[in-house]
Amino acid sequence: MGAYSNPERHEDDSKLLTQFSAVKSYEPGPAAGDPQHGEALEQLPSLVRAWVQDAATEKEAVLRAIFQAVAEPLFLLDRERKIVVCNEAAAKQVGRGAQELVGVVLSECLAAVVPAEVCTQRMAQIDEAFRRAAPVRFTEEPAGRVYENAICPVLDGNGQAAGVIVTTRDITEYRWVQKELHGCDDGTPRAERLASLGMIGATLAHEVAQPLSVAQLATQNALAELERLTCPDVVKRDLQAGLAACARIAEIVGRFRDLARPPGKAKETQIDLPQVAERAFRLFEQSAQQAKVRFATENLEALPAIRMREEDLDDLFFALVQNAVQAADGAKERRLLITGALQGDAVVLQFQDNCGGIEPAHLPKIFEPFFMTKPSDKGAGLGLCIARRIVCHRGGQISVESRYGEGTTFTVTLPRGSSPEAGGRYVP
Repeated sequence: MGAYSNPERHEDDSKLLTQFSAVKSYEPGPAAGDPQHGEALEQLPSLVRAWVQDAATEKEAVLRAIFQAVAEPLFLLDRERKIVVCNEAAAKQVGRGAQELVGVVLSECLAAVVPAEVCTQRMAQIDEAFRRAAPVRFTEEPAGRVYENAICPVLDGNGQAAGVIVTTRDITEYRWVQKELHGCDDGTPRAERLASLGMIGATLAHEVAQPLSVAQLATQNALAELERLTCPDVVKRDLQAGLAACARIAEIVGRFRDLARPPGKAKETQIDLPQVAERAFRLFEQSAQQAKVRFATENLEALPAIRMREEDLDDLFFALVQNAVQAADGAKERRLLITGALQGDAVVLQFQDNCGGIEPAHLPKIFEPFFMTKPSDKGAGLGLCIARRIVCHRGGQISVESRYGEGTTFTVTLPRGSSPEAGGRYVP
């Protein structure tokens, strides 16, 4: 304690100990009139009182300093559940001053900041800590946060709880890091599958590219020859449709080639969002007709151009438009609406559909590689995974809300400027 660092107090303590030893060795008899014994007996009570009072004051000061040094909220309650002392974090939690809270029953403070059922539950947990004279620990997860709580009794000489210390710690970030680390462990097989898929995609692109080019050139030459001849229009239309199909195959092969290629520093350009949406809609025109999905945009024309890799933005729109089209069952008319808005230096895009929604059990997994809710012949389960990778690499955020049986909304936030050094964070 601080008393032992004070030279004057140390001298007083030594004097007191000397006198206390003289009194302790006192025995009735002729020596009782010894002036040394009489002086010790006379002075000991006042010196002991001063010593105890000073020590208690310093102990209280140390206790208060410890309370204030702790970043998490701390309350010390007595048997009546009144606040004996609290730190600034605790006072801020209940919206009052620390000195103002001394002597106030904790339930009165909590009632002003938490729902009645939460207040009742917390006081019951405090009662349990008093009754058991043992710590009570529990975790709460309100509004997407995670809090670790502890109620620890302060025991008296009889082992009974004379008071309790109540503390709360926000461990949301800790839990998030744990989840990410666990995901890294679980993701090793997925990473191996992605590596294999990249190799397959590169091989496929190489093998298909040459015959595909031959088919495109042959179709183009046939169309050019038919322009010089009299030919039914239906033949020309069929050849043109075949040429368009070749172009679509070339684009699909290109996507696999891009997936297999190591990431590089491709050039970023200013891109108009309405043009990107139009390209995505054109690619899915036929499949959207079959699924009875109508496309629409709102406010995209009012947004400024965004700076990023054009292929990345095309892939992002492709994945989210494809997700809506494949979710539709074709039984009735559906709609996909892409809206845009400015939010500071970022562009916020929403892909809203009424194509049936996602089952709640599937929502936490939809951004995982190879996870699919549709038949395996409808894709590889990589579209949304790639979309998240693109957004996070850009320093943005992507989130999803869905009502099963109704529809789904993906919200994408992208910075308007160049790519930042650090990636963004996925919001589940």
